[in-house]
Amino acid sequence: MAAVSTVARVLHMSAQYLAQSGAKQEEPSVAKDLMFYCIPQKAYMRTENCTNLRRRPAGKAPAGAQPMLRACEKCTMYALVDNEKVPTISLDAYLGGGKPKIANLQASANKKIIAASQVRAD
Repeated sequence: MAAVSTVARVLHMSAQYLAQSGAKQEEPSVAKDLMFYCIPQKAYMRTENCTNLRRRPAGKAPAGAQPMLRACEKCTMYALVDNEKVPTISLDAYLGGGKPKIANLQASANKKIIAASQVRAD
């Protein structure tokens, strides 16, 4: 329990420091401190980690580079994560014991988003 509160304090203090110093952060397409349930990996993951993992090279990676995870190679949740259509909770709530709901990939709205992203990818 002490480790969780220490991590939360460090994250909170770094955010305060950036706000006070006036440092500008790049605005990603998705919020960094949101947690969701990744169905292909069967794990809770930050949205920022999802975007970082998909940038890895698929298959054999060049020397010194990490390859893309097999679960990420066939993932269809990218469009839902990018459009923020996947159920998320804040990192603080997750560290406090909360769990995000699991996305329903069979819902018609989600199927349309996934299909549209696969058409653009081809």
